[in-house]
Amino acid sequence: MAIRIQKLNVKNLGPIHEFSHQFRLVNLIYGHNEQGKTYLVEFIYRSLFKNMALLNPRPITASGQLIVTGLRDEEISFSPASKTKMENFWTETTPGLPGDFSKLLVVKGGDLDLTPNDPAGLDDQILKNFLSGERLLGKISAKIRSTDSSAAYEHGKIIGAQRGSVKNYADLFESIQQIDALMQEIQLKISGGKRWELSQEIERIKKELRYQEQAKKRLALTLSREIEEIEAQLEKIPKEPLDDAKRLIAKYALNQSILLKKEQELSENLQVSRDYPWLAAAVEEYQKQILLEKRTDDQTGNAWLIATVLAAFLSISLILIQQPYFGIATILLTLLFGFFYIQSYRKQQSNEIHKMEIEKIEQIFRERFSANGAIGLSVLLSKQQALQPIYYSIQQIRNDIRSSARESEDTRQDILHLLKKYTSQQIDPKDWQSTIDTLQKKRKALETCLHQKEDELSKLDFDEDSDLYFQDSGSDETFGTPIWDKAEELDHADSELNAVLPIYDKARKHELTILLKKQQHELNVIDQQMQQLKQAVCAITKSDINMVWEELIEKLTKKRAEIVSQYKEVTAAIIAQMQVNKVLDELKQIEGEKIEKNLHSPLVSETLLAATGRYNQIEQENGELILSDPYGKYKLKELSTGAKEQVLFGLRIGFAARLLSGEPQFLILDDAFQYSDWERRERLVDLLANLAKHGWQIFYFSMDDHIKQLFEEKIRPEFQEDYCSIMLDQS
Repeated sequence: MAIRIQKLNVKNLGPIHEFSHQFRLVNLIYGHNEQGKTYLVEFIYRSLFKNMALLNPRPITASGQLIVTGLRDEEISFSPASKTKMENFWTETTPGLPGDFSKLLVVKGGDLDLTPNDPAGLDDQILKNFLSGERLLGKISAKIRSTDSSAAYEHGKIIGAQRGSVKNYADLFESIQQIDALMQEIQLKISGGKRWELSQEIERIKKELRYQEQAKKRLALTLSREIEEIEAQLEKIPKEPLDDAKRLIAKYALNQSILLKKEQELSENLQVSRDYPWLAAAVEEYQKQILLEKRTDDQTGNAWLIATVLAAFLSISLILIQQPYFGIATILLTLLFGFFYIQSYRKQQSNEIHKMEIEKIEQIFRERFSANGAIGLSVLLSKQQALQPIYYSIQQIRNDIRSSARESEDTRQDILHLLKKYTSQQIDPKDWQSTIDTLQKKRKALETCLHQKEDELSKLDFDEDSDLYFQDSGSDETFGTPIWDKAEELDHADSELNAVLPIYDKARKHELTILLKKQQHELNVIDQQMQQLKQAVCAITKSDINMVWEELIEKLTKKRAEIVSQYKEVTAAIIAQMQVNKVLDELKQIEGEKIEKNLHSPLVSETLLAATGRYNQIEQENGELILSDPYGKYKLKELSTGAKEQVLFGLRIGFAARLLSGEPQFLILDDAFQYSDWERRERLVDLLANLAKHGWQIFYFSMDDHIKQLFEEKIRPEFQEDYCSIMLDQS
């Protein structure tokens, strides 16, 4: 996915009060001096990149952000304060890019040079950085000491100047030879290795004899303890409480079944009679409204209205014919008839309210009981009579549930009390039966095991009082170690004796005794011979002459191991540095060839030709960059400023395309072509158009009217909707 800068929003950026634009594929930002063009370029650069080498040291106080797509599935926003920059995403998608890769994508102030201090604008270090890994190789090579790198490894030995690591290596090698010579003499003359084997064999025989002596006693003691443990476990699982618990569990299950049925019955009755309280109140209200309706039923309203109208008409007529006394009388009569009409009207209104209340009760009854057809007092009373016994049975059912629950709880407590004797855990009722079954099986298994252990102990034919716990005083002079005479001491035996219980074998014990005497005789002969070399070993190990041979040989072996370890470390370090230096020389040669290969790559050659319209190849000769066209070769540093700018611009694009494997990015150009002549400007603008066709997003910041005209004439017609021209002002 191509990377695009979609939008820039910024405020208070130098002379620019506010800038907010949606960018397109090709973007020309035009403005005169002091209108903020350079501020915009620096804000974009600070937002996107970590490398600040191209920027002025002035701080940015503006607020804003840059929206970029193509780095991930969602849009990413950047600002000068963002910790995450483009380099972080390149590390994920294109690992191995140089740290100053941003130099290739941004040209600030028309400076196309990649190396400002070099006359050609492009030195050997830049080529190593962008076209190979030789700069890293140089850093590694500088860390290798010259003494180690000049040493040689011949016929299994390191040869070099006797100083530093090489001298240390030679000293260690000599020390190892001295110790090996001494150990070889000990081994050849007095079989020092044989003595160690004899010592180990004698210790093994003594240990096996002790095993045989104690095996029978230990087995009997072990069986006795196991029997005691099994009997103790059986006491924790008495048989009678288990049977009681089983009966209580059956009773509890029955109570729970009855309780469940009662709860279901209660739930059903509550559901059926849930509207009974409303129905009882509704019946009473319904009867009340019927009675009130009858009391307020008055049909004389219209008659009183007619009488009032006639009386009023008569009053007006009498007044008109100048009969005031009769007129006043008829006016009073009119008022009386009006009063009667109002009273009748009020009764009619009250009667309507009662009818509405009755209809409301009937409507609610239909909704609550899903009734159809006409609803009257008889229907309400009939439904009330049907629900009344169900409603009043609820309390009795609740009482039954409480009674069953109490009985069930009492049974549960009894069960828990019994189970507490067997387990300290709170057992769920559904696991009671399986727990009792498990305990009964466990008791049966323990009883079987007890019978087996008792049978095994009886077969040993042991007298506990004389053999198992006590033994005649004395010691085994052959072994030089007293025999255990108390059973408790068995618990303090070594770990092997605790883990291994051999079967007692009298013939095996006799065989071991004869073998032990033979091995001790051979050991005494070797000890006499080794005394002659003991002094030499003590001198090397700085040990006391009275120290036993086993410890002396162990110390000598450790001493040799320490020196060998140091020797290996020093040898490995010297050889490693020699090999690294050799590999670095080979890699430098490979990287040099890689630079030449990359300089001749199609991406570099094509962009170079497109930028210059002339040069189609670049190469290194004697540390200088040489350009070629169909007619000859030319040094880059000797070209004119405009021609060199074209070359550097083409190389910049070529290097970026090679590093990105052809993946299009964006270019930010701050009047990059201002020093080129008009003909070269047209060619460079054409190159930008060609890059845009291949997916590159172009940002050109300019104050040059001719460059603006070239963009309008060459790029706008071709890209249309993908072209954007932005004019800067100070408003």
